[in-house]
Amino acid sequence: MQHLENDTTTNELRKIRNALKHIFGGCGAETRARQVGFIERKRDLDPASLLLSLLSVLGSKEIDSLADIQRTYNAITGKSIHYKPFHNQLRKEAFSEWLRSLAETGISRLMMSVLVPQVKSKLERFEDI
Repeated sequence: MQHLENDTTTNELRKIRNALKHIFGGCGAETRARQVGFIERKRDLDPASLLLSLLSVLGSKEIDSLADIQRTYNAITGKSIHYKPFHNQLRKEAFSEWLRSLAETGISRLMMSVLVPQVKSKLERFEDI
């Protein structure tokens, strides 16, 4: 019984890791940014690096201003993007749409089906009512 539980946990962790790679990986973030109109052509601002800097700043400490995100972005990428062009990108309406779409995709892919019976369980032979 313990072995089956460990396999299930390992599979779930593998699914989560793969979903995060797919959603937040370089191609996934950039493709979604192009779809919603956040980026139209390749510039200094890389969507995958921006997402990484947002997640690292917002997940690790309390921020006081957008400059904290900009400094983290510059540190992660090794670029030197000034505050005003960085701010202009973040104030676009498509920026919030891009984040919303990434969040929706992430939640839908990472959502666990808690009412679906496990494979090879006794509940598997029952159908939904």
